[in-house]
Amino acid sequence: MPNITPEESFLIQANALAECYVHLGELEARKDPLIFNNIDRIYGPTGKMMAAQDKLVFQGQGALISVFYTLLVLPYEWEKKKIGDFNKLDLSGPENVASAKAMVTTDTYPNTDQALRHFRNALSHGRIDWSANGGLVIKDRDARNGYSYTADYSMMDLGKLAQSLSVAIQNYIQTVIMGRQA
Repeated sequence: MPNITPEESFLIQANALAECYVHLGELEARKDPLIFNNIDRIYGPTGKMMAAQDKLVFQGQGALISVFYTLLVLPYEWEKKKIGDFNKLDLSGPENVASAKAMVTTDTYPNTDQALRHFRNALSHGRIDWSANGGLVIKDRDARNGYSYTADYSMMDLGKLAQSLSVAIQNYIQTVIMGRQA
């Protein structure tokens, strides 16, 4: 059995929770009584208001933001602090998805091939907003140098980005953590 650090354990649990959000969201969207009735029971009038406005608890923006924070921001911070093997977490796939899906409206940074970095920075500093169509608007800035970056992601594209992060984490588990057995 390979040694799993507390941070890796958290990452594995966060990835599992993200998968649960997806499946619970599917049940919620179908108005499955198992989920739908429990949301009403847990949230009472608030749950009823959300349902009346066709807002989902498990497939909403809040669930996605929490998934991205735990799967993207925390591993970056751990790597920066030289905790564990997070430098071996290959985020090139998610970077490709983020770059392809970002509807960039502002980019004054000198290196423009860093959509995932901008996404992560915007999340970690709380510079996010919602567009009129329900997408996520991220805003990254470097006040010292006067750089700014703004991009919009549709909910569908956020789902694709979350899936690519999940694949990268699964690959990390298989290659880095399970590789310690050898």
